[in-house]
Amino acid sequence: MLTCLPPEDQRELEGHIQVFLAEKQFEGCDSLVITDDIRVVIAAQACLLLLHRDTDYYPDLKSILVYPSTYFSRVTEEDEEQQAAFAGQSWQRGPVILALAERMKAE
Repeated sequence: MLTCLPPEDQRELEGHIQVFLAEKQFEGCDSLVITDDIRVVIAAQACLLLLHRDTDYYPDLKSILVYPSTYFSRVTEEDEEQQAAFAGQSWQRGPVILALAERMKAE
């Protein structure tokens, strides 16, 4: 990912990634072990959005919950509770929940 960016953007992104990794907590769900590769890939994707911006690194985000694949949760629609599949969720305040892509798990 970094090699497709100009050198100055690579350096900026690497700095953002370091700060993000130091500030955020990663938690594996459903027995997923969080590796450095998982942490760095997630941080890099989040920090791409910060390039060329003044930032405070998502101040309301404290933790990232990571599932090994699509996860299921109960949702209520029209007064009926059902199970729904999710690849990720986020809220203005609270954790970000992600499901790893099959390609990421294979690497």
